Amino acid sequence: MPSLYVVSFESISITAVQDLLQIKCPASCVLTVKRLNFFNTNQTAPASSQLGLRARILPATVSDGSGGGTSTPAALDPGASAVAAFTCLTNNTAKATSGGNPLIVEEAGMNVLQGYDNGALDIVVAPSQSLVWELLTAPLAALTFSAMALIEQRG
Repeated sequence: MPSLYVVSFESISITAVQDLLQIKCPASCVLTVKRLNFFNTNQTAPASSQLGLRARILPATVSDGSGGGTSTPAALDPGASAVAAFTCLTNNTAKATSGGNPLIVEEAGMNVLQGYDNGALDIVVAPSQSLVWELLTAPLAALTFSAMALIEQRG
């Protein structure tokens, strides 16, 4: 039976392009990313600017990004295992790479005053692949952001 989990980071100062989330699917299951969001949480309104975002599937040999942290998946289903099979890296400034050809599955622009929220996704991440949610353009100045992904785990 599929189980829903959420991974996130809250109120992180961002100044450079980076992998916002790297969702790592183990060999034992399949993941479906249902929702991605990214939004500014500054107390004072920043200057309006546009940021580029992209989600890519990294197949084959994946080398994890570095320089960030981790997010422990939180189960949303009462009957789900408290411990998810997958892991999530956050805010890596050295980006993840793949020995295969990455597949772009979502690409968008956002204004820092509005944010990005897409809850109509069905991005399948196969066993041993990673999904990377990337910030492609740096903000004009240091800004505080939060992000979240809703993930269904099968297997």
